[in-house]
Amino acid sequence: MNILKFNTKKHTLDVVLTDGTNLSYEDVSTIKEGTNVYEVYQKQRDGLNAPIIKIPTTNTIVMYSHYE
Repeated sequence: MNILKFNTKKHTLDVVLTDGTNLSYEDVSTIKEGTNVYEVYQKQRDGLNAPIIKIPTTNTIVMYSHYE
């Protein structure tokens, strides 16, 4: 099971993939659900949001937290 842990206050994302890979991202602005994927967007230096990773919705849990 893939796990996405998105902190909406700190704008961070921790990812744990089924193969045991752990990833961390900062300046994450949002997670959008696309066709069979979750798209993670990150604020770039120019102020625009850009997709940085896509995770399949199958076998994925998204957990949101809203605290500092």
